[in-house]
Amino acid sequence: MSNGKYIEIQIDIKGNALIEAIGFQGNTCESATAPFEDALGTVESRERKPEFYNEELTAEENRIRSRF
Repeated sequence: MSNGKYIEIQIDIKGNALIEAIGFQGNTCESATAPFEDALGTVESRERKPEFYNEELTAEENRIRSRF
């Protein structure tokens, strides 16, 4: 696969889908996967990877640094 951002969708024999956002930071992954989620059905569960929290931590670190 490429080093950029992409969406990987796996559908098992029973029709259950797994959607994974690769290369995304923060909550941009949710907006990227939303059209696929809407098309494929109801989201039963969501697992956030560590990358989801990177954007928020960076913003907080920058805010703290700018105060000093």
